[in-house]
Amino acid sequence: MTLGIFQSYQNAREANDIVFSALLPIAKRDVVKAKYLFTCAIELCAILLMTVATVLRMTVLADSAVYRGNALMNANLFALGMAFVGFGLFNLIFVGGFFKTAYQFGRPFVGYTVTVFLLIGLGEALHHFPGLAFLNAFGTEHFSVQLLLFVIGMVFCLAGTLLSYRLACRRFEKIDLERGDTMLKENLIMLRNLSGYSQEEIAEKIGISRQAYAKWEQGATVPDIVKCSALAEVYGVSIDSLLKTEKAEGIGMIPPAQNGKHIWGSVLVGDRGQI
Repeated sequence: MTLGIFQSYQNAREANDIVFSALLPIAKRDVVKAKYLFTCAIELCAILLMTVATVLRMTVLADSAVYRGNALMNANLFALGMAFVGFGLFNLIFVGGFFKTAYQFGRPFVGYTVTVFLLIGLGEALHHFPGLAFLNAFGTEHFSVQLLLFVIGMVFCLAGTLLSYRLACRRFEKIDLERGDTMLKENLIMLRNLSGYSQEEIAEKIGISRQAYAKWEQGATVPDIVKCSALAEVYGVSIDSLLKTEKAEGIGMIPPAQNGKHIWGSVLVGDRGQI
């Protein structure tokens, strides 16, 4: 489940989701909140599915020989509590770590992966230790202790998520997103010059004043998503390419390629074959 959420973060990064969100007239805190609500919603769906499976194992299948002879962790309230702990660690380590840069997430995900594997190993091993067999209880055996462990896991998840959210809000507020604004400004200037348009002509095409458009090229303001879409249509490029700037050694900035077209040129191949 967490791997799927990780993939969604990866897709969002490649689509410049954070930068586009920053163009909206909303606070940075709302961007963070939306990410956490999305993550928690997916985790809640997973918990509900696991709860249904656990209830079946604790009632209808409580005396099943297949599960009675299983050496691994049994599906009970303790296991559900461990699932809550796992999701809490994901929110604390990965999601919170992502908002240190709002772009890089490899290190936070590796950190979470190592931690959760240690957690799983601990959960699978504990009930084999003397005096801890109750952790692998079947049905409603040791129900009060199991319920207590379940509540502890749930509280850990809630506390870890809230702590992570607050830290993420503080970290994201400190991130300078002007880099995305600078790339947009440079691309607008470059595309307009390549197309041979004046600022007045571009402003007229997208239905704004020349002064408003000039502020975009100056970096004083940024267009909203609707205007970005209009600009992309005028120049025949994707919205995503408006926010990206590529540079080549000895050439400088490379303009965004038009939709369905490619930029051809020469490259320098090094001794090891690298471009």
